[in-house]
Amino acid sequence: MTYKLLSTGRGIITTRQVKVVKDNAMFLFSGAPEGAMAVFTMPGATYYRELKSGRCNIPAKYLEGNIAVSIALNDKTAKIKRYSCEGLQATKLSDGVLLAPDDSNLAEEFAKSRVEADELRGEFEALREEFVNLKKQFNDMMQGYGLV
Repeated sequence: MTYKLLSTGRGIITTRQVKVVKDNAMFLFSGAPEGAMAVFTMPGATYYRELKSGRCNIPAKYLEGNIAVSIALNDKTAKIKRYSCEGLQATKLSDGVLLAPDDSNLAEEFAKSRVEADELRGEFEALREEFVNLKKQFNDMMQGYGLV
């Protein structure tokens, strides 16, 4: 599975194909800071994996049920930086594990994205209006000095 870590502190799965994992599930976290650790939390267990070049793996036998995924970075500051990533759904098979993105809250996530996009659009319009006003003030000031 490939994740992209966003500046918002979220991680999204960019490869959404269902996979059958027999030995080790491989994960890539694009944009992961150096020294970060992946945290896989499932019913009854939590597994920590150090990321090397944004990659880690976890044995398929450990994957079961709903899996919460996060990335943590302890950079020796008071607050640990954390990315909350999309979860996974693991189903045991006779010859491995079926691993899929957990899309159970997809509609909610989509709605949140639309709200966030609308808020960003509003902020952009306010900044653009402020820029236009500042540009007008600057031009007026330059005209006063005879530079325009």
